Amino acid sequence: MAPINQGNTRRARSIAFLILVMLFACTLSSRHARGGEPYCIGPILVCSEPSCMEECNLIDKGLHSFYCNHLGQCCCWPL
Repeated sequence: MAPINQGNTRRARSIAFLILVMLFACTLSSRHARGGEPYCIGPILVCSEPSCMEECNLIDKGLHSFYCNHLGQCCCWPL
């Protein structure tokens, strides 16, 4: 049986550490990509797509969808 080479042990630990870091990064990014919960603002004077888009952009930067509900509120859904 050959003696254990110290370089191979260090290399194996480095590879295991990198795999753990990559696994954590993939898990964290998928959790973040899920998006946020929808929230509603208002009621605003005129609930239309342009005014809704403007209100959502003032509160939350980034991609989101938006719509006017039956109460005249602008609802934003971060993606």
